[in-house]
Amino acid sequence: MLTQAVAAVGLDHAKLAEHIHAATFKTMVGDIKFGADGEWAHERMLQSQFQGVSGNAVQQFMDPAREVVLSPAEYKTGALVTPFGAA
Repeated sequence: MLTQAVAAVGLDHAKLAEHIHAATFKTMVGDIKFGADGEWAHERMLQSQFQGVSGNAVQQFMDPAREVVLSPAEYKTGALVTPFGAA
């Protein structure tokens, strides 16, 4: 984000601050824009569930196919499995 801001307005700190508060930045995690309070304008708290886990192997938790995003709806990749034992 800083690289994009510097490319847009240069190294003037006041202009950078103004631009960062006003602009939407393209990032690897999606578009990010800051609100008036300095926090993200659109919250990105995800709820997820690991599914298809068996045994004690840590490597299975590194497999993105096993982590299903439940919410928010715009990032949802699957449904909640209950009871949890079935997950």
